[in-house]
Amino acid sequence: MLYQAIKEGHPECPKTDRIYISVGNLIDAMDQVPQAHVSYEERLHWMKTHDNLPKYRGKTKETVAD
Repeated sequence: MLYQAIKEGHPECPKTDRIYISVGNLIDAMDQVPQAHVSYEERLHWMKTHDNLPKYRGKTKETVAD
């Protein structure tokens, strides 16, 4: 999935010259083990994770609680 940081208040806004792609969409990345959840605060409100991976706000090292 692709997205562009155009939402007001997004830490990357108004960098509309960038398009982001999730690493899970890359075929060669399928053998990689997830390390963390990035931009966790932007997830769908009903999405819950059931792992112990760290959850970060945006692309920072600030952690987010469930």
